Amino acid sequence: MVVVSFDVWNTLLNIDIFYRKFSEYLSRLTGLDLTYVEETTSRAYVKMKEMRSRGQIRRQSVVYDCMNILLAEFNGLIDQHDVCNALSLMILREDFTNLVFDDVYMLLEKLRGKNVEMITIGNVIYWPGLYTRIILEKTGLGKFFVKQVYADEVGCMKPDPEIFKLALEMLNTDTADLIHVGDNYREDFQGALNAGFKAILIDRNRGAELEEVYPKRGYIVNKLSYVADILNNYTIKNI
Repeated sequence: MVVVSFDVWNTLLNIDIFYRKFSEYLSRLTGLDLTYVEETTSRAYVKMKEMRSRGQIRRQSVVYDCMNILLAEFNGLIDQHDVCNALSLMILREDFTNLVFDDVYMLLEKLRGKNVEMITIGNVIYWPGLYTRIILEKTGLGKFFVKQVYADEVGCMKPDPEIFKLALEMLNTDTADLIHVGDNYREDFQGALNAGFKAILIDRNRGAELEEVYPKRGYIVNKLSYVADILNNYTIKNI
């Protein structure tokens, strides 16, 4: 069995569009200026990623820690209730189909039923993995994945090899059969390679279309359609 694992945010779903919509809901609920909310939310996200890379986000309380970072950036102008209310209303009301990158549906349809098991392995910030599951269902992507693994649910985060190995344990397979696709060099690409997996880094701003960084182990692509090409050439026949 071949397993392809996908990061979710900025691999399958556009997080910038998500944040813009979240900022609209938060602005309406709190009366704060929309531009201010967008800028502050963006600044908080950058800070969360920096702190996560330095190991300053606790693996057992990632949502709580990230929520506190967000609230601190707003300097007391909002509270946790405001954030949760905005997120909940958005999750209920939006269909989120505009979050899906153009190359996602075609790739997942191509891989489905071709002796490929697809899963997600995702980090989280101030909303839980449960919300990401709901969003994937609302976009029509949830049906493609036999398992979804999120940091807040398993108590570890990428690039820790443990989260990749836990995902494999759920499927009762081994590392030689898994290739991970994601947009973050440290968390997705290096994390997967260090765990003994193959890895594909998706960089949509990259000029070069496909680069084999490590022979038959590590690749960088600028669109997801190359994932099928890589699997066809090196892992799976007749995809």
